[in-house]
Amino acid sequence: MHAIPGILLVALLGLSTSAFAAGGNVVASIGARYLDRNEWGPVEDQGQIGVLADLRIGPGPFYLAGGIQISGRERSVSGGSDTGSVVDFSLGMKFMPARGQVRPYVGAGIASVGAAYEVENDYGPDDDDNDGSLGYYYGIGVLVRFGQFNVGADVRRIAGTDLELFGRSTDADSTVVSALFGWNWGE
Repeated sequence: MHAIPGILLVALLGLSTSAFAAGGNVVASIGARYLDRNEWGPVEDQGQIGVLADLRIGPGPFYLAGGIQISGRERSVSGGSDTGSVVDFSLGMKFMPARGQVRPYVGAGIASVGAAYEVENDYGPDDDDNDGSLGYYYGIGVLVRFGQFNVGADVRRIAGTDLELFGRSTDADSTVVSALFGWNWGE
């Protein structure tokens, strides 16, 4: 699970010379993560930020894609507060044909997810737990190019995760909806 960020970094750095020649995109993502209410209530809807990047592979519309997205929420409850947070690292492939300035895409790959939950109790001891899991993601989106700058949107589903928090089997399966802002290079 913890090897995914290292693999992503090595892949991006190892392909750096050809990647800059081939083209790609780096964007900030800002939006929301929606977790299952039964598993994560009352902190199931979380604010999200992240970075997504892709590198074109050859002359076609195929890209190596990777990213990191972090989300969290704190909510007051009777007698204290609950805090939930999730981080996901993704590595996959993206099909993104050029349609002038508009670049619609579909993508899928593996996701490494870490999740934490903290309960602050005004009347007793606090409690927290965390766990991690491998899963997968799939999604759609669009980038619109304005010269070297991009704006767009990304919707992805992260699924297949399996966690144990506070001795209970759960997951961090979620839908992540993001606005994208960044830059591009190459074709």
